[in-house]
Amino acid sequence: MPHGQFKELVRLKPQGVGIEIDKNVIMFEAEKVIQDSRSKLDAYAGYYFSYYNSMSNPGKILKSLTKIYRTPFSMNIKTLEVIGEQNHDGFTCKYEGACFTLGDRLFITAMETLTRNEAIQIILYPSYTNRIRYLSGVMSGVAAHASRPPTATQIVLQFLGTNVDIRKSLGLCGLLLPGDDRIPADVQRMISGDLREGTHLLEAAPI
Repeated sequence: MPHGQFKELVRLKPQGVGIEIDKNVIMFEAEKVIQDSRSKLDAYAGYYFSYYNSMSNPGKILKSLTKIYRTPFSMNIKTLEVIGEQNHDGFTCKYEGACFTLGDRLFITAMETLTRNEAIQIILYPSYTNRIRYLSGVMSGVAAHASRPPTATQIVLQFLGTNVDIRKSLGLCGLLLPGDDRIPADVQRMISGDLREGTHLLEAAPI
């Protein structure tokens, strides 16, 4: 093909077509993974207490209320965090997102919907028993203070059931000191932050 004709064909090619195709492929694959995961995640539907080392208040543990629930299109998650100590003023963070499985791990991607300035990624071990008690994993996100450093910590979800008293459960949430009796001893162990010996890797604690 003569150079001039080829140049004209390139010039006439609609701008952004390649980008649009790439976007559509990625969206299709993501939606397929999410929809295919729903039946695998039905057993995980319900309410949980989530525990992790606070990214914004080092040395304290944040306990929050999480719900995993099914929709016609996906298995979703909603988490309410009460940032503050009991009997003190604080503020609330609300995360909403999707759950899916890849391999034999549970993945959660969620965004803080009140400020819309943070997303979190959680990867969990699945439950290896019919009765779910704890789910252990690692969470990455951004600390809320001014420098906003990207941070990762161990996280544990404690299954509560499919029906709970939400007001009472939220009353048990907040920023807690290590050793607080609202943190089960098993949970305290699983979020101790220990690195695997001989490495610089932070791993989820085995159940």
